[in-house]
Amino acid sequence: MTAQKTIEYFSYYLLVLGACLVFAPALMAAFILLPPPADNNILFVGFLVLVLAYYYWRMARDTNTAFFQATVIGRLGLFLATLIWVVFAGLAANYLVILAIDAAGALWTANALKRQGDAGFKFV
Repeated sequence: MTAQKTIEYFSYYLLVLGACLVFAPALMAAFILLPPPADNNILFVGFLVLVLAYYYWRMARDTNTAFFQATVIGRLGLFLATLIWVVFAGLAANYLVILAIDAAGALWTANALKRQGDAGFKFV
């Protein structure tokens, strides 16, 4: 599997996640065992995820290796930050369900980059 394909598949995951947040926020909340959203702010977050899905899809299509490397750091960083918030700030641990998928995808991309001879983790 190429790094390009891992990013393309991740874009499809983001597309589904964003669509669920926009069109079925209560269902999405139930999936991760959280109460339904009390306001419409989740729609904004869902649209942001849809925009990210497009970015990921476009960068995969253009085989932008620098972007692939940057996503590894970003996705793992988000998982780590959320884990810290769960442990020290009382954030619901349920968010880790979705972010575990993100982190697994990041490791999959890093592995594919290494097999292609590129740095899996590159900060600059």
